[in-house]
Amino acid sequence: MTGQKSSLSRGAVRRVSAAKKLGELGHLSAVPALLEAGGDPSPEVVRAAIEALVALRRKQYGAAPDSPQGNRMKTYERQFETFIDLSIYTHCAEEVIDGIENDTVNVFRPDDEHALDNVQDTDGAILLNARATLPVSVREWLPVVCQFIRWECACDVASCGRNKLDNAIAYYRSNAKEVLWPEWGWEAAGPGALVAGIVLKHEKLIGVIDDTTREQCRLKFVLAHELVHAIHAMRFVVPAFMDWRTFWRDVLHEGGCCDLVANNSDCRTSFLDDYGSENELAEVLQFWPSQGKEWFEACHSPPPG
Repeated sequence: MTGQKSSLSRGAVRRVSAAKKLGELGHLSAVPALLEAGGDPSPEVVRAAIEALVALRRKQYGAAPDSPQGNRMKTYERQFETFIDLSIYTHCAEEVIDGIENDTVNVFRPDDEHALDNVQDTDGAILLNARATLPVSVREWLPVVCQFIRWECACDVASCGRNKLDNAIAYYRSNAKEVLWPEWGWEAAGPGALVAGIVLKHEKLIGVIDDTTREQCRLKFVLAHELVHAIHAMRFVVPAFMDWRTFWRDVLHEGGCCDLVANNSDCRTSFLDDYGSENELAEVLQFWPSQGKEWFEACHSPPPG
């Protein structure tokens, strides 16, 4: 079988006018009131917004971030699609995506000021998704949170490092923590800078995954597992894309709650990454209820005989 490349775009290309103005990329999003005069803000309004934010940050932290050039407004549009290049295994990724049975996931609302509040059930367990009440299509938004499914390359190693990824067959890579909710909380590059996708390790799969049904199912579970990571990412990424300025102000509280988003995401990841457990299986069954168990058993059960 020859190598293949695929670009999934059937009803799923997401064309997003992300960060229409430079102000929506970071600094100015913290002072939206100054930009609500209607139409494109004048250079004077932009400069006033920057000065107000610098003053605010200096008052809060005793320092000010570098200011962007207030009179350079930029508008651009970026198209998102899931590009797949796994050589002879490309069809497996396509089949897993095409086989998504539950096409709905609830995400947080961009204007929910209490999105990150600690909600618990009667037993004291934290309900991570309690305030995620806005249903969206998984297929429609997948190209945003999963822009590629490909083999690992040098740029992945340089960006993600090694250590805990050494033994991984695949991993979900995203720079959301740097461009949407950075830990320093000063500013965020915004949705237009998001890079996210699934990376598989060539050396761990070539010569290992053959054409048998069991081995194909094993690979499909690996892909489904990583796709669930991408779907989980939608809960905060989608509202950021829907209305970045409002999301920065109301959910992230102008950068003050970035660490809470990161913590929420890490907690959700811990359930999925409980490998071989009922937790991992349950996470996959949410979206592949009729196929997930077969894939799970192929991946985690010892081969017959």
